[in-house]
Amino acid sequence: MIDVSVVIVTYNSSRFMRACLPAVKTAAMGISYEVLVVDNASSDDTLAVVAEVLPAAQVIRNDVNSGFAGANNQGIEAGRARYVMLLNPDTVAGEGSISTLVSYMDSHPRAAIAGPRLHGLDGGLEFSQRNFPSPGNQLFESLFLHRIAPRLSARFGEVVYDPGAYGASHGVGWISGAAMLLRPEAIAEIGALDERFFMYSEEKDLCYRAHLAGWGVDFVAESDVTHGHDGLESPEAFARQLRSKMAYFDKHYRGLKRLGCKVLLGFGLGTRVAAGVMAAFLRSERRHQLLVPLRGVPIYLRARARDKGVAA
Repeated sequence: MIDVSVVIVTYNSSRFMRACLPAVKTAAMGISYEVLVVDNASSDDTLAVVAEVLPAAQVIRNDVNSGFAGANNQGIEAGRARYVMLLNPDTVAGEGSISTLVSYMDSHPRAAIAGPRLHGLDGGLEFSQRNFPSPGNQLFESLFLHRIAPRLSARFGEVVYDPGAYGASHGVGWISGAAMLLRPEAIAEIGALDERFFMYSEEKDLCYRAHLAGWGVDFVAESDVTHGHDGLESPEAFARQLRSKMAYFDKHYRGLKRLGCKVLLGFGLGTRVAAGVMAAFLRSERRHQLLVPLRGVPIYLRARARDKGVAA
């Protein structure tokens, strides 16, 4: 039986595929693998690049953009291996990184999901470990306390900003969906990615359901993957992230916990907008990025109004 099915969802991802696809071979050295590319109706030459660089890849072509969750589910269903590796197209898996994750899962039978250490293009650590959101950690980050005391973020924040937490493998709440290995037996029990999350928060939801069912979610420090996104957040992406966060709260939380998370997330938006306005006033080099929430919130509100109009 094949050891791992590597699923890569693409959408106008041509600029990434020449680096992403060849890296899989060395990342999965010593084990058997297959590569499945699920394309969400790209309008660029993504599929031509895939055919050129890795003609052995199995390609699933969608006529419309079915979203990150939906397309990954297609790959999960089509995979024939003992494990499924979800890999973003803007990643370059390090040598032996996928093999290491497979070995880790083999020796940890109650781990449903395992993720590698992520690095940016500059080699800097990407903070990929997360705690599940709560009113407390929403407040912690709204007040920028994770910037002041990053070592406390592992306990009090949602994102773990303490570099010391990335030195050894251990269980976590949830991990970034940029690169994650899944155990199909666990997915069969808890269900695949929830396609109501078109993009963002789908991996958080999956990890939460895994924990509820008694499975583990682990960070594997010995596996390294470069996450090559440019780090720039657009107002449109910000609005979609916000929409998915609210949907996550509505799905899993009730009463004061849900209300507290939403209120404090809103408070955090306010602090970010204030920081952006101040940065613009001071002509900070980061002012364009800091102003993203100011531009993104109206996009979110318009989408929410459309949703209510359709529901009515």
